Amino acid sequence: EESCLGSMDPYCGWNKHQLSCTTAPQRNPLSTVWKQDQTACPESNVPVDGGWSGWNSWQECDQVGKDPMGDRCLCRSRACDSPAPLNGGKPCEGSSLEVTNCTQNGQWTEWSAWSACSQSCGIAVKSRRRTCSNPKPKHGGRVCLGPEQEQIYCSSNPPCPVPTTPAVTRQSSWSEWGAWSECSAQCGGGFQWRRRQCHSPKGRDGCGGGCESDYRACNTHACSEKRRSSNWTSWMRVNATREGHFEQRFRFTCRANVADDNLLHMGSIKKEERYCHETSKSCMDAAYLSNIDGDWSEWGEWSQCSVPCGGGVQLRERLCDSPRPSGKGAECQGPSREQRDCNIHECHSPPAAEDEEWTEWSVWSLCDHNNEQHRRRTCTVLDPSPEQCRGSTRESRMCIAGQDSIASVPRMQETREVSTGIRVEHLVGACIACLALGALVGALGTYRYAKRRGGRGAGGIPKHLGTPLVQAEGNTYVPPSQFKNNFSTLTSTTSPSKLQREATIKRNGFRAQLQLDQNF
Repeated sequence: EESCLGSMDPYCGWNKHQLSCTTAPQRNPLSTVWKQDQTACPESNVPVDGGWSGWNSWQECDQVGKDPMGDRCLCRSRACDSPAPLNGGKPCEGSSLEVTNCTQNGQWTEWSAWSACSQSCGIAVKSRRRTCSNPKPKHGGRVCLGPEQEQIYCSSNPPCPVPTTPAVTRQSSWSEWGAWSECSAQCGGGFQWRRRQCHSPKGRDGCGGGCESDYRACNTHACSEKRRSSNWTSWMRVNATREGHFEQRFRFTCRANVADDNLLHMGSIKKEERYCHETSKSCMDAAYLSNIDGDWSEWGEWSQCSVPCGGGVQLRERLCDSPRPSGKGAECQGPSREQRDCNIHECHSPPAAEDEEWTEWSVWSLCDHNNEQHRRRTCTVLDPSPEQCRGSTRESRMCIAGQDSIASVPRMQETREVSTGIRVEHLVGACIACLALGALVGALGTYRYAKRRGGRGAGGIPKHLGTPLVQAEGNTYVPPSQFKNNFSTLTSTTSPSKLQREATIKRNGFRAQLQLDQNF
């Protein structure tokens, strides 16, 4: 309301129903629910006194002092702009900043005076105390470190007097035990002691067995654990978004048993996170952020190519942290890694030039039956790579009469030859070839030997005949004259069909019936 009225705008006033700065309801500046004392526009040369705006909300702020690390306060501010002082008007009175709930670390009070000794003679102790109340820890402040009580022995105590004994007592005896001393520790196990005296007549030995001091354990219960927290670390930026960035800070909690400070050990770690807007320069607790969808960071640098030549790949990556997804926000969409081809040029071996990898071409040969000439060359590299000794080892050209220079025409690209050196593969291949050739020669020899032996078998029966042969008489020789002139006689005695059926053939000294043609 003060800000609205302080603007001195006659057309805008405070609406009591809407609780906001509005124009006059139904254009009636006399409405009872509308308030604006300014009836005309203020003159530009009239002094205007400054007025405060409303307080903004409480926010955490850093505490400035001798030990500011991790110490925080709650702060709120207001501005002198409702209205701002103009034309020599008075500035706003009062403070533009309010601070409360500052971190207050605990401090010890002064030590109290030493107490009286636990007893006036003999062994005794005295103590003093202090409290963590100067001031007490507040708003996340640190508690005091160190003991609350100290004890020391009363070294100035005189020895306790020996009680007098009646003169009639002639025998040595112990006095009654004294009171137990105060326990040496409040927890975790301490001890107490007490003493007695030996009453012995003059000239007699001591009281014999027994001790003049007695001890016992006390306060053996475990000490209660006290927690100590370190200062908050300074805020550290962890990642950034388009509109701001996240920050984190930490502090550590140590735990100690009061009985022995050496039992201090590291406990849990506490983390706080906040989100800071770049535009408003304000920060808020990250727990109050709404659901945030994840977004990718910028791509990183390309990695080194996997190979120097022949085609390789490069990689680059990005992270889903600008911002990271929070609440029920969606994860980043798309790949987190990219790759591309690199160094796609061919690899070139530096050793020898192409002309130095081959021997000189041989002299052209004589023309062969195909009317062609040939020449050869050999690779001089002992173990050539795929990039070395490229080309053919043999060239051919046509023999054309009447031409002194003929262009060579490659006809065949043969396997590269190595002029020097014998490799293991060559030896293995030669051995295998020799074994195969020996097996082939042996098989041929065995076959020829078996074939020769088969013709001289017992009984004179060929091995290849499937049926036993019938012994037949030799064919009767008929002279040509008789065959021509006496054909009728021959036919009368022996019919042609019978001669054909019983005809024999002689082979290798044996005869077989011709009708058994399956034997041949």
